[in-house]
Amino acid sequence: MKNQKKLIVRLSFLSMILGLIGIGVAGQKLKALSKKIDVEISVEEKELERTKARLSELEEELAEMDSEDYIEKIAKEQLGMVDEDTIVIREKK
Repeated sequence: MKNQKKLIVRLSFLSMILGLIGIGVAGQKLKALSKKIDVEISVEEKELERTKARLSELEEELAEMDSEDYIEKIAKEQLGMVDEDTIVIREKK
């Protein structure tokens, strides 16, 4: 009986030690996973900031394209249009 109690105590102690080791290993794995997730979050946040900056640039460009000055500039540069009070003199070829 006494030996049985000792055996039970030893097995209980061993089980407790193994359980603590298992918890420690699981904790380390969770810590590593958490660190990996934090890095991924950081990368995605940086990408989001770049995307927001690009969106802001495109919104500014769109607003500029919608202005009369921009439309006039494109009409003159790409379509060869002139103001109605402008006299155009072309060289004879």
